[in-house]
Amino acid sequence: MKKLNAIATWILVIVSSFWGMTLQAQQDAKSKTILQNVSRLYKSYSTITADFTLTTKAAKRKPVSSTGKLWTKGQSFKLAYADQEIFCNGVTIWAYSPDDAEVTIEDVKKRTNNMEPSELFTFYSKGFKANYEGPVASDDGKAMHDVLKLVPKKKEKYSYIKA
Repeated sequence: MKKLNAIATWILVIVSSFWGMTLQAQQDAKSKTILQNVSRLYKSYSTITADFTLTTKAAKRKPVSSTGKLWTKGQSFKLAYADQEIFCNGVTIWAYSPDDAEVTIEDVKKRTNNMEPSELFTFYSKGFKANYEGPVASDDGKAMHDVLKLVPKKKEKYSYIKA
């Protein structure tokens, strides 16, 4: 009888493992579909304006949230975030800090390891694994949004990005 219980337990573990892998594959497929649809929609626009909130969570610290606004048109953009305004014409980037009355000028081609707004809805395809976390109600409860967790394939200074 003990042998039969042990075999039944192993069968249950194996079936559960396969069911979990199937569910994960379905969720990954759903994530991929959502990301592809958003990317396709983004690419169909000639200009975009977006208000956003960026929340940074670090171990043993309270989350810190900041808001901003982004305007894009092709490779040009304006970003108002963290008490500064950043302008780019696709060749040069100007970062203006009103508090310091200072402008920093950079050549776009010389920048490394930075994401441009034109890559906002396509960067996931390079170096990230998407996991579908399910629907979440908006703050006002009037709409539902799908939540995806983007986990870097290589170890980075961050563990994941929620989109």
